[in-house]
Parts: sequence; C-alpha cells; structure tokens
Amino acid sequence: MWTHPGPRSFHAFAAIMAIALVAAACSASTKAAPSRTAATAAPTSAAATTAIAITAAPASATPTTAVASTLAPSPTHDPLAHASATALVTAAPAPPTAATVAPVVTQATVAPTVAPAPATQAAATGPVVVTLTDIAIKLDRTSAPTGAVTFAIKNVGTVIHQLVVLKTDIAQDKIPPDSVQAAKATQPGFITETKDIAPGSSATLSLSLVSGKYVLMCNQLAHYLVGMHTAFTVN
Repeated sequence: MWTHPGPRSFHAFAAIMAIALVAAACSASTKAAPSRTAATAAPTSAAATTAIAITAAPASATPTTAVASTLAPSPTHDPLAHASATALVTAAPAPPTAATVAPVVTQATVAPTVAPAPATQAAATGPVVVTLTDIAIKLDRTSAPTGAVTFAIKNVGTVIHQLVVLKTDIAQDKIPPDSVQAAKATQPGFITETKDIAPGSSATLSLSLVSGKYVLMCNQLAHYLVGMHTAFTVN
C-alpha cells in the first residue's frame, strides 16, 4: 500500500536529483572539451601544412610564379585530409633565346708602290759630284756603270786642290809615299788628273772607264796624308 511521502522525504529526493543533474552536466562538458581542442588545433595544423608546402618550392634563378591553394579548415574536416588538398603550382621558366652573329672583318691590303723620283734617276746617270774639302774628298755616289763617266768637281776648301784618278786594287788609304817627295803619294795605275783648282772654283773631268776598282785623291803636298782620298768602283 503506497504511502504519500512526507515533506522530509521529498526534500531528500529533490537534492538527489539536483546532484544527478550537476554530474550529468559535468560529464557532458568533459566530453565536449576534446572536440573544442581538436577544432582549435585544426587551423594551426592546416597553417603549418601550408607553410611547409610553400617553403618546399624549389628556388630558381629565373623568376617563377608560385600559387598555393588552401582550403579553409572546417571543424568537421580531418587536418590530414585538408593538408592533402593543398596544391603548389610552379611555372617552368622559358628557355632563354640568344642570337649571336659572328663579326665579319674585311681587310684589304694594298701593297705600296714606290716610284723613284726623277731627280734620283738623273743623279744616278748624270755626273758624279765630287766635293773637295781641305781634309777629304766627298762623292754623291761611289760607283758608276762601265763606259763614259763624268766627274763634276767643286773645291770648297781654302787652298788649291786637284783630282787624280788611279785604277788600282790597292786600298785607298794604303798608297805608298813617293820615294822622292815623301809628302806626296805614289800614283800606281795612274789614268789622269785635273789642273789645279782654286778655292771656290769648279772643274769637269770626263773619262771612259772599264770595270774595276779605282782610287780618287788629291796629291798636292801632304794632302793625301791628311785624308784627301776615297775609293770608287766601275761595274
């Protein structure tokens, strides 16, 4: 037979029910905490995955375009599944194109043509110019072809001079002295000589000479000894 509980029993039952509700609420809160923790950690994991994908892109000397596509994390998505959805696209650089043109060098070399001056040709075929100083005999050239040879003589010294022509193989500075007049030289192979030529005067001597060696000298007293002699050749 049911008996209506008293006021004290009712209060005790109410207290037990309140404790049970509090315990149930605490249990539900404890189970929900990991879900919130996982949901909070998901963005961090996704952000780390994205950072890894971007850092792993290879560097290139040629500018490239890197595009990272990241799906927004969702509390219901698995972080690993979200990381696999990240894509990295790298545009390959176009190969450089270089056009090199080899230089073309054109060089034209023209051999110079030197024509002898008419004055030089005339001097080679004209008279041999002889200049008499007080210590030497100077010629404008030291040879002539076989045949007619003309000597154009000028005394530029201060005393009387002459020109003596010898055909000899003796060296022009080895002519022995005269046995009678030691201040004069002997004249081996004597051909001819000019008259005395006063200072500032000129003379001409024309000869027909054969091939060989010749000596030209002034044989005034002591003039040969001071150096008035020179060699001449007819070819």
